[in-house]
Amino acid sequence: MLWFPFLTVGADGIHSKVRDAVLGEKLNAVASGHSAYRFLIEAEKLRQDPDLAFLVEKGGITTFVGLDRRIVAYPCRNLDLLNIVAILPDKLLFEESVESWNVKGSIDDMLKSFVEFDPVVKRIFRYHDRFRNLVNFKVMLQSAVCGNYAINAL
Repeated sequence: MLWFPFLTVGADGIHSKVRDAVLGEKLNAVASGHSAYRFLIEAEKLRQDPDLAFLVEKGGITTFVGLDRRIVAYPCRNLDLLNIVAILPDKLLFEESVESWNVKGSIDDMLKSFVEFDPVVKRIFRYHDRFRNLVNFKVMLQSAVCGNYAINAL
C-alpha cells in the first residue's frame, strides 16, 4: 500500500533531515536579524523569590515583551527547571552570535542588552548558573514552497 500524507510535520530543527527528504534538496537558512540567549534555571531557586515563584508553580509560557526584545519563560522537566529564551535584534548585542545551538554567551553582555527591562524581570537572570548553560545563537529562518509543500522553520 502506498500512502500520500495530507500533512507531514518535521520538528527536527534548523538542520532538519525531514525537510531535506520532503523537498528533495537542502534548504539554506538565512539570518533573521535577531539572536537569542537560552539557559535553564533550577526551579527551586525561583520558588524562594516571591516575585518570580509564579514562573514555576504551574505549566505555561510567560512572555515579557519590550519594544524590540522578548523574554520567554516556561517550566520543563516536571516543573524542576525553567527554560529562558531572551530574544533581541542583532544590532543590540554586545557580543557576536553565530549559527549554532551551543556557543557560550556572556551573562554580562546579556544583562546590558536588557538593561531597560523591569528590575524584577531582570532578576530572573541572576538565578542563572554563570558557568553552566548560557548559549547565544543567531535566529535563522527557512521558508520554501515546493509543489504541495509549504515549509517554514525558525
